[in-house]
Amino acid sequence: MFLRHERKAKDPIIDLEVLKGKPFQAANYFNLIYGVSILGVMSFMPLCATSVFGMSTLASGLILTPRSVGQMLSSVITSMFLPKWGYRWPMLAGTSLATVTLVLLGFEFSGWHIFGINLSGPVLLGAFMFFSGLGSGMVAPASNNACIELMPDRVATITGVRGMFRQIGSAFCIAVSAMVLENFQEMSTGFRVVFFGLAAILVFSIPFIFIMPKSAKDSCPPSQS
Repeated sequence: MFLRHERKAKDPIIDLEVLKGKPFQAANYFNLIYGVSILGVMSFMPLCATSVFGMSTLASGLILTPRSVGQMLSSVITSMFLPKWGYRWPMLAGTSLATVTLVLLGFEFSGWHIFGINLSGPVLLGAFMFFSGLGSGMVAPASNNACIELMPDRVATITGVRGMFRQIGSAFCIAVSAMVLENFQEMSTGFRVVFFGLAAILVFSIPFIFIMPKSAKDSCPPSQS
Protein backbone atom coordinates (compact mmCIF):
# COMPACT_ATOMS: atom_id res chain seq x y z
CA MET A 1 0.00 0.00 0.00
CA PHE A 2 2.89 2.34 0.76
CA LEU A 3 4.56 1.73 -2.61
CA ARG A 4 1.24 2.17 -4.38
CA HIS A 5 0.75 5.50 -2.65
CA GLU A 6 4.31 6.61 -3.49
CA ARG A 7 3.75 5.96 -7.20
CA LYS A 8 0.84 8.38 -7.27
CA ALA A 9 2.07 10.99 -4.78
CA LYS A 10 3.22 14.32 -6.21
CA ASP A 11 6.03 14.63 -3.67
CA PRO A 12 6.75 11.05 -2.53
CA ILE A 13 8.69 10.30 0.64
CA ILE A 14 10.85 7.85 -1.33
CA ASP A 15 11.50 8.54 -5.00
CA LEU A 16 10.98 5.13 -6.58
CA GLU A 17 13.25 6.06 -9.48
CA VAL A 18 16.27 5.41 -7.26
CA LEU A 19 15.02 1.87 -6.64
CA LYS A 20 14.50 0.78 -10.24
CA GLY A 21 17.80 0.95 -12.12
CA LYS A 22 20.31 -1.90 -11.79
CA PRO A 23 23.10 0.27 -10.31
CA PHE A 24 20.71 1.62 -7.68
CA GLN A 25 19.36 -1.82 -6.88
CA ALA A 26 22.90 -3.16 -6.53
CA ALA A 27 23.88 -0.25 -4.27
CA ASN A 28 20.80 -0.74 -2.08
CA TYR A 29 21.38 -4.50 -1.76
CA PHE A 30 25.03 -3.89 -0.96
CA ASN A 31 24.16 -1.35 1.73
CA LEU A 32 21.57 -3.72 3.17
CA ILE A 33 24.17 -6.48 3.50
CA TYR A 34 26.68 -3.91 4.78
CA GLY A 35 24.28 -3.00 7.55
CA VAL A 36 23.62 -6.65 8.38
CA SER A 37 27.21 -7.85 8.43
CA ILE A 38 29.23 -4.86 9.59
CA LEU A 39 27.10 -2.32 11.43
CA GLY A 40 24.66 -4.41 13.46
CA VAL A 41 27.13 -6.85 14.98
CA MET A 42 29.18 -4.05 16.53
CA SER A 43 26.41 -3.59 19.10
CA PHE A 44 27.32 -7.00 20.54
CA MET A 45 31.09 -6.58 20.74
CA PRO A 46 31.13 -5.35 24.39
CA LEU A 47 29.02 -8.39 25.31
CA CYS A 48 31.42 -10.63 23.39
CA ALA A 49 34.37 -9.04 25.18
CA THR A 50 32.96 -9.74 28.65
CA SER A 51 31.34 -13.15 28.06
CA VAL A 52 33.90 -14.75 25.73
CA PHE A 53 37.21 -12.97 26.39
CA GLY A 54 36.63 -12.31 30.10
CA MET A 55 37.24 -8.58 29.90
CA SER A 56 35.97 -6.11 32.46
CA THR A 57 32.98 -3.87 31.79
CA LEU A 58 35.21 -0.82 31.36
CA ALA A 59 37.57 -2.62 28.99
CA SER A 60 34.62 -3.98 26.97
CA GLY A 61 33.43 -0.44 26.38
CA LEU A 62 36.88 0.65 25.25
CA ILE A 63 37.24 -2.28 22.83
CA LEU A 64 35.37 -0.33 20.14
CA THR A 65 37.98 2.45 20.22
CA PRO A 66 40.50 0.63 17.98
CA ARG A 67 37.74 0.15 15.41
CA SER A 68 36.97 3.88 15.44
CA VAL A 69 40.65 4.72 15.01
CA GLY A 70 41.01 2.31 12.10
CA GLN A 71 37.86 3.60 10.45
CA MET A 72 38.94 7.23 10.73
CA LEU A 73 42.36 6.51 9.25
CA SER A 74 41.17 4.44 6.30
CA SER A 75 38.17 6.64 5.51
CA VAL A 76 40.36 9.77 5.32
CA ILE A 77 42.92 8.06 3.08
CA THR A 78 40.25 6.44 0.90
CA SER A 79 38.38 9.72 0.49
CA MET A 80 41.58 11.47 -0.62
CA PHE A 81 42.42 8.85 -3.24
CA LEU A 82 38.86 8.00 -4.31
CA PRO A 83 39.07 9.95 -7.60
CA LYS A 84 42.21 7.98 -8.50
CA TRP A 85 41.21 4.55 -7.17
CA GLY A 86 37.56 4.63 -8.16
CA TYR A 87 34.77 3.00 -6.16
CA ARG A 88 35.23 -0.68 -6.89
CA TRP A 89 38.71 -1.31 -5.49
CA PRO A 90 38.07 0.20 -2.02
CA MET A 91 34.75 -1.66 -1.71
CA LEU A 92 36.35 -4.97 -2.68
CA ALA A 93 39.34 -4.47 -0.37
CA GLY A 94 37.23 -3.27 2.55
CA THR A 95 34.65 -6.03 2.18
CA SER A 96 37.38 -8.68 1.99
CA LEU A 97 39.11 -7.32 5.09
CA ALA A 98 35.83 -7.17 7.02
CA THR A 99 35.03 -10.75 5.99
CA VAL A 100 38.40 -12.05 7.14
CA THR A 101 37.98 -10.18 10.44
CA LEU A 102 34.58 -11.80 11.06
CA VAL A 103 36.07 -15.23 10.38
CA LEU A 104 38.93 -14.58 12.81
CA LEU A 105 36.47 -13.41 15.45
CA GLY A 106 34.58 -16.66 14.97
CA PHE A 107 37.64 -18.70 15.94
CA GLU A 108 37.83 -16.87 19.30
CA PHE A 109 41.56 -17.20 19.82
CA SER A 110 42.63 -17.34 23.45
CA GLY A 111 46.06 -16.03 22.48
CA TRP A 112 48.88 -16.11 19.94
CA HIS A 113 52.59 -16.62 20.50
CA ILE A 114 54.49 -14.86 17.69
CA PHE A 115 58.27 -14.28 17.60
CA GLY A 116 58.49 -14.69 21.33
CA ILE A 117 55.68 -12.22 21.97
CA ASN A 118 52.57 -13.50 23.72
CA LEU A 119 49.39 -11.80 22.47
CA SER A 120 46.45 -12.40 24.78
CA GLY A 121 42.84 -12.79 23.68
CA PRO A 122 41.82 -9.20 24.57
CA VAL A 123 44.81 -7.82 22.64
CA LEU A 124 43.84 -9.88 19.61
CA LEU A 125 40.25 -8.71 19.92
CA GLY A 126 41.45 -5.10 19.88
CA ALA A 127 43.56 -5.84 16.79
CA PHE A 128 40.59 -7.46 15.04
CA MET A 129 38.48 -4.42 15.86
CA PHE A 130 41.15 -2.17 14.35
CA PHE A 131 41.23 -4.16 11.11
CA SER A 132 37.43 -4.24 11.04
CA GLY A 133 37.50 -0.44 11.24
CA LEU A 134 40.01 -0.28 8.40
CA GLY A 135 37.69 -2.35 6.22
CA SER A 136 34.63 -0.33 7.11
CA GLY A 137 36.50 2.92 6.48
CA MET A 138 37.40 1.79 2.97
CA VAL A 139 33.90 0.65 2.13
CA ALA A 140 31.93 3.64 3.43
CA PRO A 141 33.27 6.51 1.25
CA ALA A 142 33.20 4.42 -1.91
CA SER A 143 29.70 3.03 -1.39
CA ASN A 144 28.46 6.47 -0.36
CA ASN A 145 29.47 8.00 -3.68
CA ALA A 146 29.04 5.06 -6.06
CA CYS A 147 25.67 6.09 -7.53
CA ILE A 148 25.39 9.78 -6.71
CA GLU A 149 26.65 10.91 -10.13
CA LEU A 150 23.91 8.91 -11.89
CA MET A 151 21.30 11.39 -10.64
CA PRO A 152 23.12 14.51 -9.39
CA ASP A 153 19.80 16.32 -8.99
CA ARG A 154 18.59 13.68 -6.49
CA VAL A 155 21.60 13.38 -4.19
CA ALA A 156 19.49 13.88 -1.07
CA THR A 157 17.09 11.10 -2.07
CA ILE A 158 19.91 8.68 -2.90
CA THR A 159 21.64 9.45 0.40
CA GLY A 160 18.44 8.93 2.37
CA VAL A 161 17.59 5.63 0.68
CA ARG A 162 21.16 4.40 1.18
CA GLY A 163 20.98 5.15 4.90
CA MET A 164 17.56 3.53 5.15
CA PHE A 165 18.82 0.23 3.74
CA ARG A 166 21.85 0.27 6.04
CA GLN A 167 19.71 0.87 9.12
CA ILE A 168 17.25 -1.85 8.07
CA GLY A 169 20.16 -4.26 7.75
CA SER A 170 21.58 -3.21 11.10
CA ALA A 171 18.23 -3.63 12.87
CA PHE A 172 17.73 -7.03 11.26
CA CYS A 173 21.20 -8.17 12.36
CA ILE A 174 20.61 -7.07 15.95
CA ALA A 175 17.27 -8.90 16.14
CA VAL A 176 18.52 -12.15 14.59
CA SER A 177 21.84 -12.13 16.49
CA ALA A 178 20.04 -11.64 19.79
CA MET A 179 17.76 -14.56 18.96
CA VAL A 180 20.73 -16.78 18.05
CA LEU A 181 22.64 -15.91 21.22
CA GLU A 182 19.54 -16.55 23.33
CA ASN A 183 19.21 -20.09 21.97
CA PHE A 184 22.74 -21.23 22.86
CA GLN A 185 23.68 -22.18 26.38
CA GLU A 186 27.32 -21.23 25.76
CA MET A 187 27.70 -17.64 24.65
CA SER A 188 30.93 -18.44 22.82
CA THR A 189 29.16 -20.95 20.58
CA GLY A 190 26.44 -18.45 19.80
CA PHE A 191 28.96 -15.79 18.83
CA ARG A 192 30.80 -18.29 16.65
CA VAL A 193 27.60 -18.97 14.73
CA VAL A 194 26.90 -15.24 14.42
CA PHE A 195 30.39 -14.32 13.18
CA PHE A 196 30.68 -17.16 10.67
CA GLY A 197 27.15 -16.55 9.44
CA LEU A 198 27.74 -12.83 8.92
CA ALA A 199 31.01 -13.53 7.11
CA ALA A 200 29.15 -15.82 4.70
CA ILE A 201 26.44 -13.20 4.14
CA LEU A 202 29.04 -10.49 3.50
CA VAL A 203 30.58 -12.56 0.71
CA PHE A 204 27.27 -12.35 -1.16
CA SER A 205 27.65 -8.56 -1.37
CA ILE A 206 30.70 -8.82 -3.67
CA PRO A 207 28.77 -9.43 -6.95
CA PHE A 208 26.77 -6.24 -6.37
CA ILE A 209 30.01 -4.23 -6.34
CA PHE A 210 30.58 -5.09 -10.01
CA ILE A 211 27.12 -3.81 -10.98
CA MET A 212 27.67 -0.39 -9.43
CA PRO A 213 29.70 2.25 -11.34
CA LYS A 214 33.42 1.60 -11.32
CA SER A 215 34.34 5.26 -10.92
CA ALA A 216 32.91 8.75 -11.14
CA LYS A 217 33.73 8.87 -14.88
CA ASP A 218 31.74 5.72 -15.52
CA SER A 219 28.75 6.91 -13.52
CA CYS A 220 28.49 10.46 -14.87
CA PRO A 221 25.55 10.84 -17.25
CA PRO A 222 26.52 11.86 -20.79
CA SER A 223 26.33 15.61 -21.40
CA GLN A 224 23.67 16.82 -23.77
CA SER A 225 24.70 19.12 -26.57
